Amino acid sequence: MPWTFVRPRDATLLAARPLLDLGTGDGQTLRALVEPGGLIVGVDRSVAPMRSVKRAGIHVAAAEAAHLPFFNGSFAVVLAGDLFHHLDDEALPVVLAEIGRVMTDSGALIGWWYGEPGRPGVDAPRYPRSYEAIVSHFEGFGSVEPLDLIETVDAGPPTAGIRARL
Repeated sequence: MPWTFVRPRDATLLAARPLLDLGTGDGQTLRALVEPGGLIVGVDRSVAPMRSVKRAGIHVAAAEAAHLPFFNGSFAVVLAGDLFHHLDDEALPVVLAEIGRVMTDSGALIGWWYGEPGRPGVDAPRYPRSYEAIVSHFEGFGSVEPLDLIETVDAGPPTAGIRARL
């Protein structure tokens, strides 16, 4: 089993291109879940952890999810795996608005986050939320539905997921 503990049950949800991955880090989620081909862009606060991602043929950019350096309507899929539980109540709607801005009209946001606190640590989720708490921030999106996820056993706290379209 690859490192990624959570994944959409329907892998085709990540097939459309161009694809933007927010919070790429060292790229383990991209390597485990996204088939190569077409334009794939990983974004994180720092390029340093993404060095291995660049070698895998994925473009990377250092940027904040609240201020993405892309044109409106640039991406068919935005992947936000393990991102929302790191955003406070002020940052979350700003990031969601920015995701909506860079998605194509027929694009989709695929995201998941911890619904409950996990183990303490430097990268521990500071803002776990229920599905309902996240959905309440989706003003401006057309359809929002729960994402059917596969989780490995004993990987961490329960995870919630979402599939949203404009």
